Amino acid sequence: GTTTYAMGGAYDGKYMYYSINGGGNVTTVVYCADPATGKVINSSPSFTVSEDDKVGDNSRIFIKDGELYVVTGDGTLKSALTSSFLGSNKPAFTDSELQFKDRIEGVVKDVKWNEDISKYIVLTKQSKMYIFNEDLTVDKGPIDVNISILPSSIACDDKYIYTHGTQ
Repeated sequence: GTTTYAMGGAYDGKYMYYSINGGGNVTTVVYCADPATGKVINSSPSFTVSEDDKVGDNSRIFIKDGELYVVTGDGTLKSALTSSFLGSNKPAFTDSELQFKDRIEGVVKDVKWNEDISKYIVLTKQSKMYIFNEDLTVDKGPIDVNISILPSSIACDDKYIYTHGTQ
């Protein structure tokens, strides 16, 4: 349970991970929980994901190859190994080498990795979507999302991409 905003969720086949924003969307904490018991295994320390509490919701998360990524308010990514949640120490998120900001028009809002098709799906705050190959070359995009509300998050399977927006 939480008294602040749950912003992102991911599953690695064994554990659930979720990000909880605090400080008016300036900070986040990422939790790892066992879905069978609901027990929290570990959590990260609170870390900054935005310099401005007016940036809106952020802290969308996704997993690729045992690494958990957090999308920050300015569209950059921070990451930590999922295995770092299983020890007694708190997992530390650091600036990730994986970045999309120089490859797109606008600011990254959400990213998902789709293992079935080996593609990244990137949603921008400007209602554009991109599909990237694993080597970070653009497969398709920019694609106009055509929603009249602010883009918020995406999900995907092997056939479809789903978008969600907020008013």
